[in-house]
Amino acid sequence: KARSSLKQLASLRKVQILLSQNKTDEAEKQLSGVSEATYKSFYFELKGDLSFAQGDKGAARDAYSTAMESSDPQTRSLIQMKFDDLAEGDA
Repeated sequence: KARSSLKQLASLRKVQILLSQNKTDEAEKQLSGVSEATYKSFYFELKGDLSFAQGDKGAARDAYSTAMESSDPQTRSLIQMKFDDLAEGDA
């Protein structure tokens, strides 16, 4: 179980790196192989980042909302800033 959990985390970190390099197709492929269950908040935050990078603000908002529901207060505030930035971009 611990090994599987670490593997999931490593995969999510790889998605994060790929997104920082603007490799959205590779990031999407990597994310599709990860279970959302183990690191739900982190998974959905990255899903929101990916959706935003692909220009799908609606999907990004949905993913960020789901991420906030399962995150700790500190992480929630960071995700909330991303969520709020999306709303400002629509104004």
